[in-house]
Amino acid sequence: MPQFGFYMAGASVVTVGRLGLLIAWDPFDKGPAGADELDLSGIHLYSWVGPLSSVAPQVCKVKSKSPITLPPAGCPETLDGGPQGDFFIRFGIKAGGTGGSTIVDGWLEVFDANGPTRLYGLVDPPALTQKIELAEGSAASGAPEFSMQDRVVDQALEDPLEGWAVLLGGDIAAIDLWRELLTPDAPLKWSPI
Repeated sequence: MPQFGFYMAGASVVTVGRLGLLIAWDPFDKGPAGADELDLSGIHLYSWVGPLSSVAPQVCKVKSKSPITLPPAGCPETLDGGPQGDFFIRFGIKAGGTGGSTIVDGWLEVFDANGPTRLYGLVDPPALTQKIELAEGSAASGAPEFSMQDRVVDQALEDPLEGWAVLLGGDIAAIDLWRELLTPDAPLKWSPI
């Protein structure tokens, strides 16, 4: 079954801040061992970094506890639409209640950037969310929801992250981040916050 793992981190203090997202995309169910194959085609690590503005302080560093299974019907091979399309995604998590639980409501949707038509989603109908358990070491405060809607950048797997995305992984090679995000029950061991 196709699967993905994610890491989202950000901080904001009175109208200034950044929020970032990494998505380890595994549409062919290679699992963590896929990082050790000679042919890395079919696996991707996507990044996104954008503004996080608020009138109150917000902090987020969350990672999926284990890979999240995706519906196989219509699952795209890429999240950016490459090489022939142009996609944007809508991704987010929100607390399921007012308690400090590690189980959150999450969503992932893929849209045609030229449409915008919804092409794929983690759950149907689009208004639904899926329960996602966060890894040990995850924490979020100051906002009931952390989300984004934009294009994502496919990172080169052999190198550390580039551009603003370096804030999410430092000097860790992208392939090691991909492996970590797809390893079941792996705690959050790195974070810029």
